[in-house]
Amino acid sequence: MNEENAEREASFLMKFNSHPHIIHTFGFVKNNIQSIILLQEQAQYGNLQILLQQNSRFQPSIKVLVAIFLQIVNAMIYITNQHIVHGDLRCANILVFEMNSKDSTKNLVKLTNFSLSRRQDETIPQNRVCHSLIRYVAPEIIRSRNKLNSNELSDVYSMGVLMWQAFSKGAIPYEYEINDDNVQERRLNGERLERPKECNKEVWEIINDCLHNEPELRYNFKEIEIRLTNVQKKLVQYILCSQCGIDILEDELYNHQKSCAGKYIVDSPPTKPSVVIQCRHYGKECPEYEIRNHNKSCLASRQRPCIHCNRKYTLVEIERHEKACPYNPSSESYKPGPTQQQCKHCGQQYLLNQIDSHEKVCETPIRSQVDSKSVPSGNCTHCGQKYSLTAMSAHEKSCSQRPTLMTKFLRFFKIRS
Repeated sequence: MNEENAEREASFLMKFNSHPHIIHTFGFVKNNIQSIILLQEQAQYGNLQILLQQNSRFQPSIKVLVAIFLQIVNAMIYITNQHIVHGDLRCANILVFEMNSKDSTKNLVKLTNFSLSRRQDETIPQNRVCHSLIRYVAPEIIRSRNKLNSNELSDVYSMGVLMWQAFSKGAIPYEYEINDDNVQERRLNGERLERPKECNKEVWEIINDCLHNEPELRYNFKEIEIRLTNVQKKLVQYILCSQCGIDILEDELYNHQKSCAGKYIVDSPPTKPSVVIQCRHYGKECPEYEIRNHNKSCLASRQRPCIHCNRKYTLVEIERHEKACPYNPSSESYKPGPTQQQCKHCGQQYLLNQIDSHEKVCETPIRSQVDSKSVPSGNCTHCGQKYSLTAMSAHEKSCSQRPTLMTKFLRFFKIRS
C-alpha cells in the first residue's frame, strides 16, 4: 500500500471512529522498510472465529450470541446509512474486546477489515476478491465474472453465513470440501448450509432468510435487527433471588443482590460470611438465609412407598432403592421365594411387601405375653400350641394343621367303619 492510498484508507476508516462497534483507527505510520501500517486499537481476545474454535475459552449461550449479532448488525446499519458496502463480513473480521459466555451484557465486539469496502454506487474488479471468500459471499457475486456487484443485500447474505459460523463454533463453511472450485459449483447449484445443532428455531429462520439465493427475498439490516431484538426478548429469563425469593430479570440479578437485604436477614447484608446450617432432612449444608426455603422444598422431607416391597423411602433415595429392591424381578439381588409371611402378633398371613406395615399397627397381643397370667389363653384344636384368645380365631383359620375337607371326609368314613 503506497502512502497516498494509506492516507485515503486511514481517513476513510477514521470516519467510523464514533461508532462503538467499529474498530477505532488512529492513523498510519511508515516502518523501516518503507511499508505503510495502519494504527488501530488492539482487541484483547482476538477475532471471533479463533475464539469460538477454542471451546474451553468461550462457549457462548444462544442469548450471548444474539447479543453479539445485534452489535454487528448495528455497525452494519451505520455503514449502510453512509452508503458503504463492507464486502468481507465474516467471523474472522469481528474483533472481541470483552467476552462472557453467560452474561450477554458483558460482551463487546467490533467490525474490522474494510479492505474490500466501497461506496454502493461503485464497482471493483472481481480479482480483488480472494478465491477463499467464495464460501462467504452471496451467489450473485459468484455469478458476476468481471466486476463485484456487492450491495447491502449481499452483505446481508454474508451476515447469515457469519451467524451460521458462530453457532458452528467458528467452523469454515463447507470445511470438508478442500477445493474452492467445487464449493463454487455446489453454491451455484443452490446448495445451502445446514442448521447447526446449537441453533434454535427462531434464529435459524432469520439465518435462512439471510441466505436466500435471490437478493430481493432477503431482509435488510434494519429488519434483521428488529427480528433479533424480538428473539432476545423471548430469551430473557427470570431468576429467583436466593436472598429475598423475588423473581428478578436475569440481567438485573447481579445488581439486585448487591442491595437485597433479604426476607430472612434482619440487619443489612452481612459483611462476614453467612452462617451455614445443615438441612434437618438430608444433611445438606445451606446458608442461614436459605435454610428455611430449602427445608420446605427438600426432597428428603417427602416419602413414598416402594412399588415392590412397600417400604417407605425419601424421594432422594426411592429411585435408587427400587432398582436394587430384592422384590424387584429385574433386580440382580432378586430371589424368588414365598410371597406371604405370618404376622408374629396375630398369626395371619400377609404379602411380603405388606407385612412390615401391618405388624406396626397390629393390635393383637404378642405371643410372648401369652404366658402371662393376665392374658387369657387356650390351645389350638389343630396343632395344640398355646395362643391368646384374641389371636386364637385368626390362627385356627390359617393353621397349617387344620384339616381339609378331604381329611374330614376320610375321618367320617373311618368312624362309620
